[in-house]
Amino acid sequence: MCVYISHEISTLELFPDDIFLELFSFINPIDLYRGFINLNSRLNNILNDIRIRIYIMNDDNCEEIIKHINLQPFVNLRSLYLPMPTDEQSLEITSNSLPFLTNLTINDNTFKSILFGSNLFLHLVTLCVPCIYSSILNQIESMQLCLTLHSLYLGSCTIINKLNILPCLPNLNSLDIVLLLNNQTIRQPDVKHHNISHLKVKLRQLDPDLEILLKSLPNLHRLEFLWNEAPIK
Repeated sequence: MCVYISHEISTLELFPDDIFLELFSFINPIDLYRGFINLNSRLNNILNDIRIRIYIMNDDNCEEIIKHINLQPFVNLRSLYLPMPTDEQSLEITSNSLPFLTNLTINDNTFKSILFGSNLFLHLVTLCVPCIYSSILNQIESMQLCLTLHSLYLGSCTIINKLNILPCLPNLNSLDIVLLLNNQTIRQPDVKHHNISHLKVKLRQLDPDLEILLKSLPNLHRLEFLWNEAPIK
């Protein structure tokens, strides 16, 4: 009996797309990016078909990786944790580049354009801004309604900031803030937001205008106060 042995060299590209999708589901997104992106157009298309969640920590071990990550190939990205993006990455976080983004953790400068800019995200539901280094209303030229956002965390916020922002987020139902002491006169004490049902407030010091904050949310179902990261009883 004659046994025919093929001497043709098999290549990775012979695998069907389903095999790639299955294999890629077990690989960390950062490793996917480093190992497969831009090898060829077919692999790029397969990667763009995957629902990917990227969680990027800004530490010394991956600082160089973070700086060189181009977000544009990940058009199907749903969730992104990137609290300190580079200037180039900030420009890439747009509704055109990431049209399906639903959950985002970002710094204060980028979140202003995301929430109140002219190019809004159509699917953004949750936004977290853990570090705010300037007034969150600075440099906002026009504030448009953001109808998709349901949950918002602000790492620092005065009551005046909150009263100014909430009218632009009519469908928000969960608000988590680190409340800074308000040192300005509140000129809109009667602002009301009727959809927020859950409020979590972290207090660093007691604010005499706290009552105004609570009165602005008449339909609260759940209220949490924390003082120095410990619940107030």
